[in-house]
Amino acid sequence: ARVPALAWRMATRWVRAAVHKPGALTGQQSPRSAPSASRGAAWSLSDEVEAAGARPCGSTAVGRGVVREVSARLLPDECSPTGVAGALHSLASAHRRRGRVRGSGDGGALYAEVAALTERAVTFAQIHAFRAQELASTAWALAVVQCSHAPLLAAISSAAIPTRCEFNAQGLANMAWAMAKLRESDEQLIAAISSEARARICNFKAQELTTTAWSFATWRCADAPLLDAIASQALRRMPTWLPQDLANTAWSFATLRYQHQPLLDAIACEAMIKISEYKVQELVHTALAFAKVGVCHMPLMEAISSPSLRQISNFTLQG
Repeated sequence: ARVPALAWRMATRWVRAAVHKPGALTGQQSPRSAPSASRGAAWSLSDEVEAAGARPCGSTAVGRGVVREVSARLLPDECSPTGVAGALHSLASAHRRRGRVRGSGDGGALYAEVAALTERAVTFAQIHAFRAQELASTAWALAVVQCSHAPLLAAISSAAIPTRCEFNAQGLANMAWAMAKLRESDEQLIAAISSEARARICNFKAQELTTTAWSFATWRCADAPLLDAIASQALRRMPTWLPQDLANTAWSFATLRYQHQPLLDAIACEAMIKISEYKVQELVHTALAFAKVGVCHMPLMEAISSPSLRQISNFTLQG
């Protein structure tokens, strides 16, 4: 597959252009002269662009040029599941990181072009030939660029269900996040993710636990066996969790009105210890979560009030 190598080459040129020649993307390179392709090379694009994104003279127009060139060379005989998934994952990750560094700017047009590339690439590839990791990477890229293409999402769901045993913990969490983010609610896929997640919940890291909880909350699917499994793992690892993990888990369980008292008590205890590290959104989510389930934990509320007063200028009207 030449797509990952092409994406990597375009990204390298993007970095050079962003640093030395803002707005310039010159010359044509044949994909047949590209170095040996690999998913690792494709995924390195996001790290290259993140490094360039920290510099002050980058150009979104250069980014669009990259997408156009990659898209123009995505011919049917050049597409493979590995190439498509790797290139799309890298491009989506790179554009998201650029947005974090420089703000939205004219990023809407850039995202639209990445979305068009996504649709075109996967149209050429046979989605049912994708392996579990490739399905998860493609779904993640679609969600990042907010490409809600119903037939394509349905095809990904259909392909993921029979291959569910091949997903690792990160793949399951990413698939759940992507489909929930795009408001795709395939009941069979949700059931398959729940079953596989419960079977290997011990392998889930903090982010994968919180992402899965968030996804089911977004789906408004109060899957009690899965939520209990997530809570059980959370209780064992909570001392190592960050404020974002704690706040997001509290929000997810509260959104589903699922009152797991041992989990709430543990979140309250850890939150009070780490309250000085909480950002505004995390303070708000935590307070709202306990209010939603009707739990008045006065020591926690008092702990939240102090940093809230210090950061009150950062609150929005909604917060």
